Amino acid sequence: MIQAEILNKKLETQQTDDTLREELEPVIQPKISPARDIARAYRYFRTGLWRPASIYLDRLERKYPHWGEIFMVKAIAFYVLKEPLSMEKALETACFLENTKACEDLNTLKRVHNLDLAP
Repeated sequence: MIQAEILNKKLETQQTDDTLREELEPVIQPKISPARDIARAYRYFRTGLWRPASIYLDRLERKYPHWGEIFMVKAIAFYVLKEPLSMEKALETACFLENTKACEDLNTLKRVHNLDLAP
């Protein structure tokens, strides 16, 4: 994550304005570079582009199918988009992929807020 944040700072200075098409159909580079890839999702977050971030993360999920961090970040996007069932599913997947923070967040939601997200 630290590596992603450092790279993100560099990329923010280089970033040009994306067209709507690029935001809705983001190109995922075939080169394996998790820090660079996740940094782009965080840049979308910082600019409030939650739906493009979600689309981009869906594509990253195909590139890195066993990386729990992607699902953790998706849970944040779903929270902001007020989609609690999708948020819960993303947290469960991240937890299954051994992201301990996702497991803690999922347990906290259910325990502290007595929140039952299932229909």
